[in-house]
Amino acid sequence: MSAPRTAALFGDSIAISWLPALRDVLEPWALLLSSMGRGLSDDPVAFVAAAAAGRHAAALLP
Repeated sequence: MSAPRTAALFGDSIAISWLPALRDVLEPWALLLSSMGRGLSDDPVAFVAAAAAGRHAAALLP
């Protein structure tokens, strides 16, 4: 996926705008995603952050 990179905003809550389409990519898997009893709609920042970290790690591979 090639998406423009924009700033991530941090404050009392986190709004991730880096890799803007990442949440849309996760949406078809929403029913399968769960962390500590929460799903994508309950805690989107956690899932998008994990996906962004995975995307970055994959980009580092040779």
